[in-house]
Amino acid sequence: MAAPTYYTAEMVRALPDDGNRYEVVHGELLVTPAPGLPHQTLMKRFLVALELYLRRHPVGEVLSSPADISWAPVEIWTPDATVPVIERTRLIWTPRSAREPFVLELHELFES
Repeated sequence: MAAPTYYTAEMVRALPDDGNRYEVVHGELLVTPAPGLPHQTLMKRFLVALELYLRRHPVGEVLSSPADISWAPVEIWTPDATVPVIERTRLIWTPRSAREPFVLELHELFES
């Protein structure tokens, strides 16, 4: 039996765009199909509610997928939504630290 491949973010970025979501966590490749109608409907409702909240509390900007997030060469993931921190005084994107770049990352899960 061949040894399993240890994937990196670079390897995942080189994969063809075939509609699937490719992520790698600790070297393991995760593949999920494109989201369906229930997923998209739920995410739309959540993003609208989150946008309304952030207008009243401007700590970040809500962004939806696709957005690949990678903090190490061996990891890349695609959350359904992210809220990057915004520095209020100059309104520029600024991560608070390498470990806390986002106020929120959302991964919505459905049973298959």
